[in-house]
Amino acid sequence: MGTAIRLTTVSMLGALAWSIGVAAASAQSSSPDSGETTQYQPVLEEIIVTAQKREQGLSDVPISLAVLEGASIEDAGILELEDLSARVPGFTVTEAAISTLVFVRGLGSGINQGFEQSVGMYIDGVYASRGRQYRAAFLDVERVELLRGPQGTLFGKNTIAGAINITTAQPEDEFGGHVSGMLDEAHGERLFNAVVTGPLTPTLAGRVAVRVGRMDGWMFNSVPGRDEAGVDEHVIRGVLRWSPGDDSDLTFKLEHSRYEVDGRTTQVTEAGPWLPLYRAWDPAFEDTFDLRKSVGGLGPDHSDTESLNAALTYNRDWRDFTLTSVTGWMSYDYVDQLDVDFSPVPNLLQHEPQDFGQFSQEFRLASATGTAVDYVAGVYFETADLDNRKALDADLAVLGVPLPPATRNTAFDQDSTSWALFGQATWQAADRWRLNLGLRYTHESKSAAQSLWFTDFQTMIANPVLDAWYGGAGFGVAHQFDVTRSEGNWSPSLSVQYDAGETIGLYGSAARGFKAGGFNEAEVTGNVDNFEFENEVSTTFELGAKWRPDGGVARLDAAVFLTEFDDLQVSTFEGVNFIVGNAARATSYGLEVEAGWRLSETLTLEGSWAYLDSTYDRFTDAACTIAQTIESGLGPACTQDLSGRTTQYAPGNSGRLSLSWSRTLSGGHELFAGAGIDHSDGYYIDQDLDRHEYQPSYQKFDARVGWVSASGQWTIALLGRNLGDELTRNHGSDVPLLAGAHYSTTDRPRTIALQLRYGY
Repeated sequence: MGTAIRLTTVSMLGALAWSIGVAAASAQSSSPDSGETTQYQPVLEEIIVTAQKREQGLSDVPISLAVLEGASIEDAGILELEDLSARVPGFTVTEAAISTLVFVRGLGSGINQGFEQSVGMYIDGVYASRGRQYRAAFLDVERVELLRGPQGTLFGKNTIAGAINITTAQPEDEFGGHVSGMLDEAHGERLFNAVVTGPLTPTLAGRVAVRVGRMDGWMFNSVPGRDEAGVDEHVIRGVLRWSPGDDSDLTFKLEHSRYEVDGRTTQVTEAGPWLPLYRAWDPAFEDTFDLRKSVGGLGPDHSDTESLNAALTYNRDWRDFTLTSVTGWMSYDYVDQLDVDFSPVPNLLQHEPQDFGQFSQEFRLASATGTAVDYVAGVYFETADLDNRKALDADLAVLGVPLPPATRNTAFDQDSTSWALFGQATWQAADRWRLNLGLRYTHESKSAAQSLWFTDFQTMIANPVLDAWYGGAGFGVAHQFDVTRSEGNWSPSLSVQYDAGETIGLYGSAARGFKAGGFNEAEVTGNVDNFEFENEVSTTFELGAKWRPDGGVARLDAAVFLTEFDDLQVSTFEGVNFIVGNAARATSYGLEVEAGWRLSETLTLEGSWAYLDSTYDRFTDAACTIAQTIESGLGPACTQDLSGRTTQYAPGNSGRLSLSWSRTLSGGHELFAGAGIDHSDGYYIDQDLDRHEYQPSYQKFDARVGWVSASGQWTIALLGRNLGDELTRNHGSDVPLLAGAHYSTTDRPRTIALQLRYGY
């Protein structure tokens, strides 16, 4: 490890300015032989990525790709994917009240426990399919890669909009480690990390990473009289790497985490006709979009998630080939309790426990590079089990609804099995031309059982009378489903690379991906035809250029893309239940630019920008907004035509610009500083495009200033983030039952934090 802060490789992202800004080298270096000084030449080093299942320089990969290294993540105080997405144009991760949403280029998955993500996530080569797994903490991460566009050939199904490739830090052959902490007094946030690594025997090395954190929260809830959301998290990861010889190694990773949250940062922002009722229950209620909320009633909001993950990776070099085996186990269970009317009125409370388990196995064979034809080929197998339960307690007397208190119960159990064959080959057609061909066949089968029934209030006693009463009120029809489905899909890819000179590379690519079909976990109508949804497919065309001028003082990457989606899976909340189906067609196109320039030995400028136009080509049966539903008098049967309208989370322009500075003082100490600005045009945060769920354009600022000791072991820094428009909506929806009311969830607000790090 050696030093706590170092000059790290930079990527296309402006956020990497943190990494550069805290670790620029001295303006002069001494020759150990002559004692003379030589002028230091500032350069931007090339990042090594695994976006094509083998190590390559970033400039050699024909993909629109964004990368952030581990040192940059820690320096910027980025704790999870949601924090990271705020700094990457065209990429959105948001933790909604019920699930996690992930969008790239304006396309992603809606809210439904039966959905898998449209942007696949891979942690050390192991696929993570569920939205809850996207909330995992960034602990001791080596690198995060965002691959834009379909990645079905090498990464597989459910990468229809892109893939997130996360690599955690590996054991080292020399003893080292670090401890670090972050303190944000305004929100009662305390975060502590510790890492130790080194050899255990001549052939065995290990690494242990631990995180302990807590936070009081930043949104005041007037009902219990506390700040929310309060967080308590614990993560521990152990890694062992056995290297019996120069031609093989075996790595085993085991990680356990627990993440508890009290309350949610969810606020009703337009109460409409319900304002007098809300204030009758809580005089402090307000529907101004701010950091004050009023939620309470049948029970407190609470979430408790515990996960256990393991991975076993084996690499063996044999002649001119490398054989890789990746075995993965992923599991979690959580219990959510959520006040789903998001108001002070004690009328609705949902309990939701979920268990998930997954086993996967991949074998890959990679040929040596530098030959006329090199390739990667493999097989993949996965099996997963999902059990989800929901109990919705309803006491509607306070709303004047003539129904006795009751509990609606739903159970959803799904088993899935998939296997795939894949391969990608690169042909060096000429000195400057390369042709990449890839193909993957995936077969998947799923079986699901769902049931819905009503019981007496907060009991397990079934009451058939309640089935009829609540069914007539639109709360669902008692039923039992048991359905299976099976499908196969081919995912091809083609790209051509041309070296236009020594410093610039051009590429053109076409790729097709698919997201598997499945079952609507939130189905309540009792109609089995509404229970199943079909797969969605996308086709992307991309042209790009990657420029690295002589001397390595700058870089410029640009890509234009066009993506067409067919049978887009959609989930829209219509006031009581979720409507799930396949929209006809959507198109997304745009331009992405990422650049960096080492202005001098002490200054680095970085920027990234994305232009996006993402619209529904044809979507004639989209769910209505609450206002449209009331006006039509049709209830859940109301539909609207969104053809030609924008998709959600699709700002026209978004980008980041940052500047970092560092200077080595006499005696070897170092001062550093950096600042950045993020901009986003406005966008809708709900699929029904309700005008109340529109996020206007905004800018956010961040800054960091600090000192590194001469030994490089101690670092002290002051970090500020979200220093501009501190309130932005990251998810919104219509509140159940309460027509005219809406809610929004805010991002983490303005933060000033102290960082302390010691490395050895």
